[in-house]
Amino acid sequence: MGDVKQSSEYQDLVLQLCREYITIISDMANTICLKEGKKTIAPDFIYKALTQFNLEEQIPELKKSQIEIQEQIQEQKKKKEMFRDEQFMNQCSYEQTELYKKLSMDYTEDAKEDNQTQEEKEEKQLQNLVNNTEAPSVKQKNVFQQQDSEEEDFECEDD
Repeated sequence: MGDVKQSSEYQDLVLQLCREYITIISDMANTICLKEGKKTIAPDFIYKALTQFNLEEQIPELKKSQIEIQEQIQEQKKKKEMFRDEQFMNQCSYEQTELYKKLSMDYTEDAKEDNQTQEEKEEKQLQNLVNNTEAPSVKQKNVFQQQDSEEEDFECEDD
């Protein structure tokens, strides 16, 4: 219905009409089934009931839906059968174990890389610290040398 809001009365009416439609078609299909001496209502009886109510235009769409539903049922059966197959389950278990191992190894390698990266960072910080502590010493030497030369200049002026 798009963006149109629906009142609860409207929703109730639509549901009631759907139930009534299904009941009427099912009753007619049941009657046709009994007349033909069958015990199980098959889709063909639904189609015959629709024809009796002059609703043949609905049959092609219903047949498409029937095919889709049958495909879904077959797919579900295949999935259930796969999980009953012991060889398939063993293969799944093996693949899962291998994935866990690979994940664990990847995690371990990442942790090692993180540790190495952390160690490298610490080593660089230590090297920078050492370089920074050496740098003032060199500067201090230059300052002392400059002070010495100034003192010599000062001494020369007194002469």
